[in-house]
Amino acid sequence: MGALAAMAKDEVVEAIGEYGRLVGLAFQIRDDILGLFGDPSKTGKPVYSDLRRGKKTLLVIYAASRSQEARKLLEEVFSGNYNEEKLKAAADLIRQTGALNYAEELANNYSQLAIDKLVTLRERG
Repeated sequence: MGALAAMAKDEVVEAIGEYGRLVGLAFQIRDDILGLFGDPSKTGKPVYSDLRRGKKTLLVIYAASRSQEARKLLEEVFSGNYNEEKLKAAADLIRQTGALNYAEELANNYSQLAIDKLVTLRERG
């Protein structure tokens, strides 16, 4: 909106829009990581909050696509059939499938692409 209000060139508006999209993707992935693996005293979110709500995050989708065991347990959890032990087991399986590493790497990549957009804008003057 700032670029539009400043009547910036179309290419600048588009680049700023792309920056916002990339930052938003990185933020959402990191938020999903914190919703599953974050420290509740720091995040303000209860542990496993996204699993309790049945939120199909990147972590969940990745894990379910890589492991039949994870898919089965996640389906059970999302159907409302869970307790703390099942939630912990689901989070452990998600981690074991490599979903956490994948999500962290993807969020880092989106963050770097966003930074690159800003650098390109600065270089154009």
